[in-house]
Amino acid sequence: MILKDHQDPIIALSSGLEKSAIALIRLSGSRCLEIAGRFLSPQPEPKKLDAGRIHRFKILDEKGELVDKALGVVYLAPKSYTGENMLELFCHGSPYIIRKTLSMAIKAGARQAMPGEFTLRAFLNGKLSLNEAEAVNDLINSETEKQHRAAVSQLKGELSEKLRNFKQKLVNLLAQIEVRLDDSYEEISELNRKNFIKELAAIEDDISAAASSFERGKFVKSGVNVVICGTPNCGKSSLLNKLAGYDKAIVSPH
Repeated sequence: MILKDHQDPIIALSSGLEKSAIALIRLSGSRCLEIAGRFLSPQPEPKKLDAGRIHRFKILDEKGELVDKALGVVYLAPKSYTGENMLELFCHGSPYIIRKTLSMAIKAGARQAMPGEFTLRAFLNGKLSLNEAEAVNDLINSETEKQHRAAVSQLKGELSEKLRNFKQKLVNLLAQIEVRLDDSYEEISELNRKNFIKELAAIEDDISAAASSFERGKFVKSGVNVVICGTPNCGKSSLLNKLAGYDKAIVSPH
């Protein structure tokens, strides 16, 4: 991603590109509500609207003609996904309505968000850790139950918590050394080297175990390329169908 100014107000379609009953458009940034006020009625002013509640809006074009009736939720910084002022607009999923709304917002001063930029801002504003931000992408792309479970675990911060524990244990061990280096009056007892080495080895084992799980995690996330080979009519397609759980390959008794 080519990094843009993360202070710019940004807008993007957050739902699918196909025609649908409902489309979700997200607008984020310090001036996002001012920009939305150029094409929404009533204007989404924080003093007049309750943050976090659903409100009715009319999307109006440059001539004041009705484009669509929509629902919207206003979030005020820092209580939003990105940590900025934010508006989520739910309109009908017509390609024209979506294009028109995006175009009016961009003309009013917003810019099209880069892929993943809402989550990037959540990370930059301290709403998500780097591990949790990566988990959002994994969650979106999950296709199996195991992929989903791994992404949810990371999104809940379980990996971040594990890393914090590793760091805290190492800091505690380091403190035991540094406090004795600064103890010019020798008021602190000598370091118990046997226990110190034992604790350090235990942390090393825990970190090594966590690191080794990366390889297993890659298989869950990316899958494994497997070749089923053999002589004609030995049952390759039947085996594939059995593994897949449905008739992916054409089989025939003839």
